[in-house]
Amino acid sequence: MKMLMQGLSTGLVLFLLAGCSGSKLYKVPIETYKKQVRTLAVLPLLVDREGIVHPQADDVVTILLQEGKEVTPQLVERLRKKGGYFDVRLAPPTGFTALGAVRSVVGEGAATHFEYRYQPEAVAAVAEASVADALLVVVMHGVTREEKRWNPYSARLEYLSTSYRSILWTADVVARDGTLLWRYTQPDAEVFLPLDYADFTEAYWNRVDEVEVKPITLAGLQRTLSAPNEGLFADKTLPRLYDGMVQKIVDELSPGLFSGLKKDAAPAEK
Repeated sequence: MKMLMQGLSTGLVLFLLAGCSGSKLYKVPIETYKKQVRTLAVLPLLVDREGIVHPQADDVVTILLQEGKEVTPQLVERLRKKGGYFDVRLAPPTGFTALGAVRSVVGEGAATHFEYRYQPEAVAAVAEASVADALLVVVMHGVTREEKRWNPYSARLEYLSTSYRSILWTADVVARDGTLLWRYTQPDAEVFLPLDYADFTEAYWNRVDEVEVKPITLAGLQRTLSAPNEGLFADKTLPRLYDGMVQKIVDELSPGLFSGLKKDAAPAEK
């Protein structure tokens, strides 16, 4: 019985810590969020072409959207099941530029990423058309930043620190007046999709110290994006990378679960 109680206590602590972590993503007190956002509209997945550096950058945008076409329906379905809203619904198709998005570069080194602000009038128009209190906007974008990449085929702990190109994503909940209510960005040094790689193998076989950074082919990128979830009980609706993105948003965007854990929040941004 004592061991059982200790296990329950440990589980409760971990549960509460997870709640505290999630609550830090809210830019207003969670109780305010719950009262303000009763109906949430999810925009179709957006890709910001700016920052995507690849010999076939336009095709990269195409396959990101093509392989992620089920992201928005899955976000709607899973957020509805999770609860916490009167309704979660699809927003009408809206282009990235139509939202009047303004990007800013945040962080340094391996923490560099983009954040976005949206034109209040554009947000209000989409929210009104959706009959929603706020919009969930998920944007994929490219970034070039200093990172450390390890040689996956060596036992000698070899790595190359240099500039690499990658795809990241960010998710925002924005009120009708453009106020930022919630934001999730990928943790430092985490990427959604690398666009290039350090060719350690070529350097080894040519007996040179310089390791070249080369772009991953479009076919290689598409195979990575389309790779299915593995495992007996894995959800096969989405490819593995996109499923991870959707589930992370759903897990973190849970206003009904941890309302008592955080009374204060950072000032809301506009």
